[in-house]
Amino acid sequence: MTNNTDIRRSQHLGTGRLFGGNTLAVLDRNLTYGQARGFEQARIEFHGTRTGIRGQAISPSNLGNRNNSFRVTRTDARGQHFNNARNEKLIQLNRSANTNAAGVGNGASGRRC
Repeated sequence: MTNNTDIRRSQHLGTGRLFGGNTLAVLDRNLTYGQARGFEQARIEFHGTRTGIRGQAISPSNLGNRNNSFRVTRTDARGQHFNNARNEKLIQLNRSANTNAAGVGNGASGRRC
C-alpha cells in the first residue's frame, strides 16, 4: 500500500523483497485509505502471503507479509469500513479466479499482489 510507487519499489529493493525478475505493479488507483487497507488485507488472505516470520531477516524463504493490514475482528466504524472494502475485493478476486479457472478472461496468469 503506497501513494508513491518509486519510493515503495526502492524500499523493497533495499530490503531484498524485490529481486531478480520480480516487479512491483500498481493494482488499484485512486483509493481511499479505507479501501487501500481493505484491498491489501483481501490480497494477503486470497494469495496466502502472510507467511513472513517476525524476528527473522528477509530472505528468499522469508519474503511474505509479517502482519495483516488490519485486525479483521474490529467492530468500530473505521474497522467496518476496512472490512467492507476487504469483502468487496475478496468477491472480485474470487470471481476473477473462477473466471480464469473456467478458461475465460484476459489470459493473464501468475500471482499478483
